[in-house]
Amino acid sequence: MGSPRVKTTVIAAAALALAAGGTAAYLLLGDPAPAEAASTVEVERGDVELTASASGTVAAARSWSLGFDTEAEITEVNVAAGDEVSEGDVLARIDDADAAEAVDDAQAALDEAEDDLDDAEADAAEADTCETTTTTTTETPSMGGQTQTCDTGSGTDAILTAQQRRNQAEADLEDAQAALDATAVTAPADGTVMSVSASTGTVLSAGTALIELADLTTVTVTADFAEADAAALAPGQAVTVTFADEPVDAQVATIDLVGTDTDGLVTYGVAITLADAPDDALAGSSATVTVVLDSAPDTLWVPAAALRDIDGDTATAEVVNPDGTTETREVALGLRGDGGVAVTSGLEEGDAVALG
Repeated sequence: MGSPRVKTTVIAAAALALAAGGTAAYLLLGDPAPAEAASTVEVERGDVELTASASGTVAAARSWSLGFDTEAEITEVNVAAGDEVSEGDVLARIDDADAAEAVDDAQAALDEAEDDLDDAEADAAEADTCETTTTTTTETPSMGGQTQTCDTGSGTDAILTAQQRRNQAEADLEDAQAALDATAVTAPADGTVMSVSASTGTVLSAGTALIELADLTTVTVTADFAEADAAALAPGQAVTVTFADEPVDAQVATIDLVGTDTDGLVTYGVAITLADAPDDALAGSSATVTVVLDSAPDTLWVPAAALRDIDGDTATAEVVNPDGTTETREVALGLRGDGGVAVTSGLEEGDAVALG
């Protein structure tokens, strides 16, 4: 009766030794550890979107470079960068003494020309009256029989000449007044002064910009989109512009008709308009423009990593059942979005799918 017990003990000891030896062999040989269970993700319902993004540059919708038409010394600068001005405000001046004198001279010349015209018209009227009276006297001998002699001259020619001189004097006065107005830089519209390039006492060349003014109430962002993405855009399309993590609703204004080829990459310039821009949307700063190219609202979706054997609009997914068993399902795909892929059949909301 003792032999079986001894045999069992030996077998148990041998098994223990074999197990220990196997463990030692596993440790010594470095065999891979058993694979851990695959990570899973649940099938969710939500919106899937496909977007395109591009970096853009902020610019004012309207801007002006303001300066003087003639070379002159600046006598007055009334604004600095950052100032907000109203239409008609005088921003800077140059010496206007000569221009003001020219206006006075032109006004005097016009006054004289108008006096000459009045005289010519009066002379013509007097001559016309005299001629009428003479004719009547000649045709009525009973009133004395004497003929009155008048110096009619060329009244019409005198009036025409006087009118021409008056017209020229008016034109000269307009030119002189324009030259006087040009000695002051005024704001063409409400706006913000972006920069001032010179100060009082500086001699500024003709046509040189002194003040940069911009209307920042409406801001534009220009961005270059890849050819394939630009083809999906249209004027009026809604986009999102992000300034330092602050998203702002906007819309496409224009799309360039001709693309730009840079080392084989064709891009199209797209102008974006913003009705309400944040305070930090300064001209020249950068922003990110994002446009939704396609969307699938309220649909089942999974991350792309949960799909296998993708072939066109079909794929497979490894579904992990609650009991730990797995099954491979055929899945029909919808929109491939930025954050996931829409699923039109093959999976249900809440299914646990293994991440491959």
